[in-house]
Amino acid sequence: MKKIPIISLAGGIVFFLLYFVSLPVLVLEKKGEIIFLRHIKPGDTFFLGYKHSVAKSDVWEGFLINENYQIVLIQTMFQGQGAGLPYTVTESEKLTRIGDWFKITGMKRDVPIINWRVDAQWQSRFRFDQEKIIPVAALMGDGLVQIKISQKKLIEWLSYYGQNFLERKLEKNERFFS
Repeated sequence: MKKIPIISLAGGIVFFLLYFVSLPVLVLEKKGEIIFLRHIKPGDTFFLGYKHSVAKSDVWEGFLINENYQIVLIQTMFQGQGAGLPYTVTESEKLTRIGDWFKITGMKRDVPIINWRVDAQWQSRFRFDQEKIIPVAALMGDGLVQIKISQKKLIEWLSYYGQNFLERKLEKNERFFS
């Protein structure tokens, strides 16, 4: 008879955890569809890569998740100078050249939400920390991708990963969700 209260208590704890505990996540969405979802912590980084529309050279922008779970632009690297490159360098920032690359470091520019225009001709790419580069435009097509930090309930997070795990197994096709 004591098993029923213990099972009920365990079930209540699981229910509470699933529906009331939230995780901070980095989300990339296109037209409301999640294309990337990752649990984050302060110090995590991500990078956006693309071809500059005028200079036709490679650009990589580096972002940091700060201690307040905000997106902060921390560096920009680019191969050629052209319209808009480099943008204004402040006193705390430093512009250096490393081989074919120019690099602006020391940046601390808060970015609440990134509305990223993804286009195949610009070879739009995304990389979380030091993981594999995701060719966003090649996989998802052209369009507007919104990048933001959000909170997801544990049940939503598990559901998302469960669904995408099954899709990966059924499609036998590498997806970029983790």
